[in-house]
Order: sequence, then structure tokens, then C-alpha cells
Amino acid sequence: MPAVSPNVAVLEGKRNAVARLFDETDNNDSNHFVNEMEHLRALLEQAVDEKERLEVKYKVS
Repeated sequence: MPAVSPNVAVLEGKRNAVARLFDETDNNDSNHFVNEMEHLRALLEQAVDEKERLEVKYKVS
């Protein structure tokens, strides 16, 4: 079995570090997307609630 040169070992270590960083970034982007969707859903629910309250208010009047 041939010996691995120090350069190959360093490059492999850097490749693994970049892969880990990419995975972390991907997870952060996914988390950000989920958080944004939850925020938008909450805003939509507020708008629907307000619309329903106004509808009831003006139907009574």
C-alpha cells in the first residue's frame, strides 16, 4: 500500500472542512427559510383574523 503524501493529507483535511462548512451553511439556510415561512404564516393568520373581525363588525352595523 503506497504511503500518503503530506500534501494529499492536507488537501483531504481541507476538503472535509469545506464539506462540513457547506453542510452547516445549508442547514442554516434551511432554518432561515423555515423561520421565514413561519413568520409569513403568522402574518397571514393575523390578516385573516382582522378581515373576519371587520366583516362581522360591518355586517352588524
